[in-house]
Amino acid sequence: CWVQKSQLREAYEVWAKESGVRWTMQRNDFNRRVKELRVSEGRSASGHLTWLGIGLRETPKSVDSQPY
Repeated sequence: CWVQKSQLREAYEVWAKESGVRWTMQRNDFNRRVKELRVSEGRSASGHLTWLGIGLRETPKSVDSQPY
C-alpha cells in the first residue's frame, strides 16, 4: 500500500485538531517519525511524492470543510 505524503500529513493535521493536540509536529519532524516506521519514500506514476508501506483507512476530511 502507499499514500501521498501530502495526504498523510493532512490526515495527521485533521486528527490532531479533532484530538485537541495543541502543537503539531513540524513537517521535517513528521517525515522523520514516518521514516522511523520503516516505510519507504517513492513517487506515484503521476509524480506525487509518496510513502510506500503505509496507507490511510479512509480519505481524510479537510480541516476547512463544512458538513453538507
